[in-house]
Amino acid sequence: MTKLARSIVICLAFALLAAGCGLPTVAYLYPPDMDVNKTIISIQNDSRNYESSEGSSQTYRGVEVFYRVFQNETSASTITATLNDYLSTYSHNPDGFINLVAGSTYKFVRLRNSNNRSQPLIPIDASDENAFYIRLNDANSASDWILTDSSSIPLSSGSIDISHIIRTLDSSSSETSFYKKDFKASDDDYSGSAGSPTDTYYIIFFAVSYGIDQTTVGQPVYSIPNIIEYTAY
Repeated sequence: MTKLARSIVICLAFALLAAGCGLPTVAYLYPPDMDVNKTIISIQNDSRNYESSEGSSQTYRGVEVFYRVFQNETSASTITATLNDYLSTYSHNPDGFINLVAGSTYKFVRLRNSNNRSQPLIPIDASDENAFYIRLNDANSASDWILTDSSSIPLSSGSIDISHIIRTLDSSSSETSFYKKDFKASDDDYSGSAGSPTDTYYIIFFAVSYGIDQTTVGQPVYSIPNIIEYTAY
């Protein structure tokens, strides 16, 4: 048997072994566009997340937004730079990026809405390229942050209003509304000492496409993130 023939046989053997062992195929999702203009964050899906071969059972389920609040501007800028450095390290492993930054070291958590806290924050079809907006109301407006469509209509999922965005907290020691800026040192989403509603805070956001991998029995799958830093006055 020639060297070329042996190579072909070996490659075929490995291919058959992988198929027989049921090694999973890693699903890929394209990241959403995200930008901030004053007090409005815009988010837009990439329609390439639609996979025609998946029909009505798409891997893609929508957009998730993670965040963390900082009291110190330098700390926020340092973490932002670190996350951007990780983009190259985890460019082919976005799930690893999520596991790292949502873990005990960086402690990023997901934005939630007050009526339906299940994933994702923005539940849209894979082919939907409409823009959605998170309206970051300030402390003087006395209202929750609101998620709307491009026509400024509060977002709903079926008959459920999912437009009122709240903080992710395991305890009830702080207010869940961002506009009150009731940040305490023990809060799950905050890095700093107890502050005042009149203080300035710095929030890092990153948006990812979120899905359920069809080949791994419901394993979550994420895109690489888009990262922004926002100053909350």
